Amino acid sequence: MKPIRSLALAAVLLISCLPAANADDIDRRLERQSGRIQNGKKHHKLSPEQQARRDEVDYRVASEAMTMRGKNNGRLTRRERRQLNRELNRNSRQIRRGKNSG
Repeated sequence: MKPIRSLALAAVLLISCLPAANADDIDRRLERQSGRIQNGKKHHKLSPEQQARRDEVDYRVASEAMTMRGKNNGRLTRRERRQLNRELNRNSRQIRRGKNSG
């Protein structure tokens, strides 16, 4: 019986850590996308206007994430993570299109 309790406790602890890990994924994506934007600027594949717009979108997503975390004791709900990921996906496509068009 003790191994089952230990396994159940480990599962609960693992699940409780998942939302925080997923919230960190948002931060990592923002950092990587910022690097891609800077790389596009450095290699003249993004125009200054495109770079400013992509930076602006990333800044907005980061502020939205901070606001959402403030409302939920530092955590993002599944719905909020999904919304932020959609916005990051859209911005990522725009970065790729901008770099490939130049």
